[in-house]
Amino acid sequence: KPSSRPRKSLGSYAPAMTTSAEEMSGWLQKCFFLWVWPFMQQSYRNIRAGTFSLESLPIFPPKESCGPAVEILAEHLRAEVQRCKLTGQSPSLHRAMLRWWKGFFVQEALRAVLFSCLFVLTPFLLQQTIRCLRTGDHTEAMIWLA
Repeated sequence: KPSSRPRKSLGSYAPAMTTSAEEMSGWLQKCFFLWVWPFMQQSYRNIRAGTFSLESLPIFPPKESCGPAVEILAEHLRAEVQRCKLTGQSPSLHRAMLRWWKGFFVQEALRAVLFSCLFVLTPFLLQQTIRCLRTGDHTEAMIWLA
């Protein structure tokens, strides 16, 4: 049964728009995912009415589009095919993707090593903090915690 109260418009969710509701929302709305509530309410109404479709979904931000990524992967695959023609190897999707993502993998490996070292140092830092708190030197304890 349709309600008598006016419905809120989902103007920012229209497929013709170029910016998404997430991009147009403020930092507090992004932090607590408040930008998604109008979409959720409209989706719930559409599902109950039986009119939910792919057009009901909000648009993705252009920066999250897979188009540029597909083009970059296609370039790396072309380069892999050309390289394999010269070396006599068979082309490999995995090898092309690893060549594309090698910078990302190196960055993440360095981050993992750094956080592993910090994790190993945690007992030492806590021991020093507890020692300072027992001696009453709260300032030095805060420095160890920082």
